[in-house]
Amino acid sequence: MPILIREQGRKIKVIQRVKAADTGRFRQRVVGTFVANDPVPASLLELLDKSERRALDAWLDANRNAAEIERARAALTDASTQLASIVDALAIAADTLAPTEADRVWEQIHAIARTLRRAGHRRPRRACSPRISVPGQRDLVDELEMTD
Repeated sequence: MPILIREQGRKIKVIQRVKAADTGRFRQRVVGTFVANDPVPASLLELLDKSERRALDAWLDANRNAAEIERARAALTDASTQLASIVDALAIAADTLAPTEADRVWEQIHAIARTLRRAGHRRPRRACSPRISVPGQRDLVDELEMTD
């Protein structure tokens, strides 16, 4: 029988479905509980068979990955404002950076670009520069502004 895993707050319960001999119905029996951040107790692992241990390991890996992604999302919520403040600070004091600090900033910028590329985010297109009229060609917009 596959095990059931329930998360209640920080506590994780491992539950087995057991068939009652007298009624023939399945009942749920708690095999063990542990705190999510702690390792799985050895006494609990002894009660599980090999496939149940694999299922528990896979669930714990998925749970930890989901927690890491959630922490990263929380950090990224303010990323654009943090980057904007860094850009503003660099615009003001970029000439005061030591060459090693500037190299480290460039490496971090390239790491951000590489990570975004790997995640499938394309680089945005550059904004089109305004078209400049060729010398000798009439610019109707300028002529209209001059008449007003």
